[in-house]
Amino acid sequence: MTDQDNKIYRDLLDTLDADGVSYAVLRDDVTATKPIRDLDVLVSARDAEAFRRSADAAGFIMLRDDYFNPGKEVWLLYNNGRGWLLDVHYKMVYRGVEFLQTEKLLANRIRRNGYYVLCEEDFLLSLLFHNVLAKKRIQEKHAPQLQRLLAANLDQKRLRTHLQAVGLQKIFDALAADFERACSDPSFVAGMRRRALRVILKNPANFFTAKVMLPWRRFKSAFAGPPRGVLVAFLGPDGTGKSTMIKAVKEHLRRYALGAEVAYMGPWGGSVLNLRKIFFWLNPSPYRSDYKAWYAGKLKEKPGPLRGVARIKFMFRSGLYYAMLIVEMWTRWRVRVLPRLRRQKVVLGDRYIHDILTGYKNRPMDYHVELRQKLCARYPAPNIGILLDSSPEIIFKRKPQLDREQLALGRELYRQVAEQYGFIVLDTSDSVARTLQQFDQEVMPLLLAHLRRQNNPAGSPIEKEAAASRTAEVRV
Repeated sequence: MTDQDNKIYRDLLDTLDADGVSYAVLRDDVTATKPIRDLDVLVSARDAEAFRRSADAAGFIMLRDDYFNPGKEVWLLYNNGRGWLLDVHYKMVYRGVEFLQTEKLLANRIRRNGYYVLCEEDFLLSLLFHNVLAKKRIQEKHAPQLQRLLAANLDQKRLRTHLQAVGLQKIFDALAADFERACSDPSFVAGMRRRALRVILKNPANFFTAKVMLPWRRFKSAFAGPPRGVLVAFLGPDGTGKSTMIKAVKEHLRRYALGAEVAYMGPWGGSVLNLRKIFFWLNPSPYRSDYKAWYAGKLKEKPGPLRGVARIKFMFRSGLYYAMLIVEMWTRWRVRVLPRLRRQKVVLGDRYIHDILTGYKNRPMDYHVELRQKLCARYPAPNIGILLDSSPEIIFKRKPQLDREQLALGRELYRQVAEQYGFIVLDTSDSVARTLQQFDQEVMPLLLAHLRRQNNPAGSPIEKEAAASRTAEVRV
């Protein structure tokens, strides 16, 4: 990033000024040459809708609303592998509880270098308690600023008025009197933090938010509510680097405040209920043993249809397997995926139910095809499906134990699945960095579009305006 990247933030603030939105930049200097990774902005709650319209028009997408952290939203503008993060505060909150009076901060704001910022007294309070409450220590990068402000000739009456209103006067005095210790002794800051939280929670509104509303929302999200995140499913033959790529994508998304979590969703392994272990004595399996012998080269000809008792035994074993699979996969969806989607997470599925269309544990099957297709059709589809593929030479370097003929057939089956279900194919033959570039180009726009729709439902003002704009374009 370059210093010109801060122009994105400056342009947005200029728009807020033009739209009459009451705001103040909390910590960063948007006119500085050093690029800002994420900008913290305080906005009046009365202007929340106006701000959202301005941010949306500027190309920002809401990543997280304030459902689990009342008073704070996270926005992102993403373009060609580069992101601009925006932390929007409608209240000065820590985990939903307000520790400074927002309207008082905005009433005292000053204009500096063309943009609104907090006055020196309020900047000191916000920065100090941000470090104590949220960071649980005095950050090294903020220590010189805090030291300068504590030594400056500030308006003590303004400080006392605000501190007494929120009950933090004694804690502020203790931190100011022994600031050097606060910088070097985390246990001292931890004690001040506990005292501050006790004081803050004496406010009935804060107590209700922290002890009733937020626990209820977290509990409720496990059992009810629409999914508001994005599910990205990764498929591919063994040796295509699924685990490596999923880990890399997870870290890549977290750079842009996209909370990503991994869930194993393959139809074999990683069981939640362990039904196959419980009923092992019934030998549930979807795979014919004579096919296994044929692929191993023990039979010269491909086995024909089963008949008689052998057919009955196989139908029982495979039917039991698929019944267990249905129960297991739906349990995983309910336990591993849906609660995370309700919390606005990006869930990275390591494999998915579509793997059953390619066979069983790298062994292709040409029977029960219709049944397997029906299972996939009735299972929740991922928002985005990705097929990872590599050249056969690369796969054999990674997995030399694989059978070449089975691998060729398996790759072809995965390609057919990708084409049938609209999965995006990413080539992992080259470096992880190269595959991430392809991910940025082909997947990120879709992922962010899904998040935009999830966080701006059809009835929201932003989506109504967008729909009206699309209608006008069609008419033109």
